[in-house]
Amino acid sequence: VSTQSTGSMTGVGMRRRLISSALVHRHGDRTPITPIGSHEFWASKVASPNALQPLEKRFARVGAEEGHTASGEPPFGQLTQIGLGQLTALGRKLRGELDGFNLGEPGAVSCHATPFSRTVQSAQGLLDGLLGRPGTAEPTVDTSLGQLLLPDPQPRHPRQAELESAMVIGR
Repeated sequence: VSTQSTGSMTGVGMRRRLISSALVHRHGDRTPITPIGSHEFWASKVASPNALQPLEKRFARVGAEEGHTASGEPPFGQLTQIGLGQLTALGRKLRGELDGFNLGEPGAVSCHATPFSRTVQSAQGLLDGLLGRPGTAEPTVDTSLGQLLLPDPQPRHPRQAELESAMVIGR
């Protein structure tokens, strides 16, 4: 989430102006990705449609669709009611800290997420807590960066990849 505003913040004898802010966070509590235990048990832990539908309507998802093995087969890999509450509470806390910075202005907040329902729903919960009452220009949750935001399961330093290639070729 990034913000731009003309609000001000008072430091120790200083007056400051917030130009931009970035927040990177992990999704909230989720069910296990790998099926463990009872399907019914985990289904009872997932955030309810009654809680999610207003958020989906208010902060629409735009961009890439889900399509990764780590998505999980519902109810597995899904945001729980606890997880949604965690991110909404975090958003409220941030709103308190950023009070006076006109976050409700059109274009003041932008949001990007990986294309998993749990990360999109986490972002929607955070935005709900951060922005409070619905406004006229609600941000979307943009998943168009899709695969670029996903971690490489085998991260390599460029020099490491070069050395490994040389070893395979036998140089």
